[in-house]
Amino acid sequence: MAFILESQKPSETRAFGQLVGRIINQLGETRNRAFIISLEGPLGSGKTEWLRGFIRYFAPKEQVLSPTFILMREIPLNHSFFKKIYHLDCYRFKNEKEIEVLGFKDIIRQPKNLVVIEWGDRLKKILPSGIWRLKFKHQGLKKRKITLEII
Repeated sequence: MAFILESQKPSETRAFGQLVGRIINQLGETRNRAFIISLEGPLGSGKTEWLRGFIRYFAPKEQVLSPTFILMREIPLNHSFFKKIYHLDCYRFKNEKEIEVLGFKDIIRQPKNLVVIEWGDRLKKILPSGIWRLKFKHQGLKKRKITLEII
C-alpha cells in the first residue's frame, strides 16, 4: 500500500513533512529500533524541502541544511520519546560499507532515534525491513509527486 501526494509548491512539500512527523510521533514508542525513513529521488525533487517540514515538527528552531559534505548531522531533540534525529546524505557514498564508519548499525539499534537518509536507495542491502520510503519525482517545474511506502 502506498500514499501518494502531488505537491504544487515547496510549502506543500514541507507541510507533508510535518504531517509525517505527527504520524511518527504517535507511532514512536511502539518500535524496538530507530525509526528509519529513506528519501529517494533525483536532485531537486523535493527531498530537502520535505525534510525541512519533518524536522520543523520535532525541532522548530533547527535550520535544515543538507549534510552532503559532512555526510551526517545529529540533531538533539527535546521530545518525550525521541532524543535525536540523524540526517544522513548518501549522495557521495560509493557503497554501503562507507556508512559503517559513521556508526550506522549502532544508530539504528536505538529506538529513541529518528534516522532520515537522503539517497537511501544507495543503502538497500543494509536497511532493515519496516522502514518508510518516500520516492520523489519531478512533475514539471514546481510540481512534485511524493510516494510513501512501508517496505
